[in-house]
Amino acid sequence: MEDPNLIVDSDDLVVIIKDKYPKAQHHYLILPKRNIPNLKSVTKSDISLLKHMHEKANQLSKKSDCKYKFQIGYHAVPSMSHLHLHAISTDFDSPCLKTKTHWNSFTSEYFISSKSIIGQLETTGQIKLKDTNSAKDLLKQPFKVQC
Repeated sequence: MEDPNLIVDSDDLVVIIKDKYPKAQHHYLILPKRNIPNLKSVTKSDISLLKHMHEKANQLSKKSDCKYKFQIGYHAVPSMSHLHLHAISTDFDSPCLKTKTHWNSFTSEYFISSKSIIGQLETTGQIKLKDTNSAKDLLKQPFKVQC
């Protein structure tokens, strides 16, 4: 959030930035202003914040001139220690999309939909995540063609 050129929008609860290393033509991160390290730190009391983040991601996808659908979700093992929601177009067309790991981080179960996370919290009061090693194994899977 240090680079003001990356900021797209903000409000009292969140900041929306362009991903510094986008993996598609449209790739944004929605970050809560409150310091929440990761999904493991989220509690049932955060449901309204997660819903707000999801709605902001939906608004981005609707404002976009992109002809592709958007995926909205979290990485099972995030790349930075501040909770962030990805809103990414499914063209996956970017010079920053260089490796199988990059591809699999958005096209496998490593990418957890925002709706799934919110649903888990609403239903059980907690988020069940894969252990780190199992999640990282998902990044090593063979390529799967998306049609």
